[in-house]
Amino acid sequence: AACANTGTLTGGEKDTRPPQLDSTQTTPNFQTNFEKQTIELTFDEWIKLEDIVNQIIVSPPIEPRPNIILKKKTVRIEFEPAVLFKENVTYTINFGSSIKDFTEGNIPEDLRFVFSTGDYIDSLTVTGVVKDVIKKEPVKDVLVMLYDNTADSVVRKERPFYFAKTNKEGQFRIRNVRADTFKVFALEDQNLNYRFDAANERIAFMDTLLYLNDSSRNELDLALFLEDSPLEIKNKNQKVYGIVKITFNQKPEDLTFRYKPLLPTLLFEYEKDSLNIWYNLDTLTNWSLIINQDTLWSDTIALDTSGFSQFRKTAKIQATSIVPNVITQHPILPFSVLFNHPIQNIDSASILLLKDTLRERVTPTLSIDTKKARRQLDVQHTWTANVLYEFIILPNAVTDIFGLSNRDTITPTIYN
Repeated sequence: AACANTGTLTGGEKDTRPPQLDSTQTTPNFQTNFEKQTIELTFDEWIKLEDIVNQIIVSPPIEPRPNIILKKKTVRIEFEPAVLFKENVTYTINFGSSIKDFTEGNIPEDLRFVFSTGDYIDSLTVTGVVKDVIKKEPVKDVLVMLYDNTADSVVRKERPFYFAKTNKEGQFRIRNVRADTFKVFALEDQNLNYRFDAANERIAFMDTLLYLNDSSRNELDLALFLEDSPLEIKNKNQKVYGIVKITFNQKPEDLTFRYKPLLPTLLFEYEKDSLNIWYNLDTLTNWSLIINQDTLWSDTIALDTSGFSQFRKTAKIQATSIVPNVITQHPILPFSVLFNHPIQNIDSASILLLKDTLRERVTPTLSIDTKKARRQLDVQHTWTANVLYEFIILPNAVTDIFGLSNRDTITPTIYN
């Protein structure tokens, strides 16, 4: 007993060998004229199956997805009765890192099952790399997708014909591709539905179509970027009759408008990321305004006409930009007064411009600025240097689109 040495059992050398397929019990790979059947992959040791949804990729996609189950040492791929394979197409089942040995987690390298519904296996390969367009760094787990439908919108509407995922170096390899013409996209598929339909998904694409044949060079470099977010309404404020205040998630551009039923002329006022829509509808008819941005976005605004009578009783048209009361005027530009409502008419006889301390009346040119939804009155004159001007808007000189006129005199002093 005294001659024995104490120590720790090591269990032998670490297992670094990945599981190997048992060809005698495994469904033959690279079959042609394949008919629907259960595919079995049997290994020479106990294995585990992980992250099936993300790791096991069937290209072209099969709907519904096959059921993949593990029984002892065998992975079974079972197709639903509703599955219909396309004619003369080569299918590839990529297992990624889903299969590992039970003890050390060793992964079989490049494990694929390939079969063709036609007489031969397609053999072309498309490889390349996907990088971030700004950082120039490789991006992993990005789908690179080939479509035989070459329409620009296909990435939003259809699943790809062939696809593969990038590794941690941003590299991808799509194998067993047929000779054909393809539209190419790369997609950071956040919701795992193989479609470009989420605002946070980055995308890349080729400017030209990919023409594949036996002699073509199929190395692709794709730059992943985030598209501008689609237009979205964040807030609609219609607390006051006559105006709808709409706030967007970005500056609204290239908008078009349709009315149901036909509306009188509306006035639109853009302010950075918002839009004010002015209207006057002295009727209880239900009106709708449809806003479109190309074919990508649309929304409908219901215009409230119920508050017209109460609005007429309490509302006032007022100047909102005559503060302070003494203004230094630019020698060339017009003097402007901004009102709280769009202007319908002005009575020039009731609008006075008086010059110097003698209060000599001069005749300015008056105009309504349509860019401000007719809310701005511009006063153009050849201003004399170092002279005081007094601008007077007498009561009832300005009438807005609601039929309201100013009740008080507006008298800013202009110093040039």
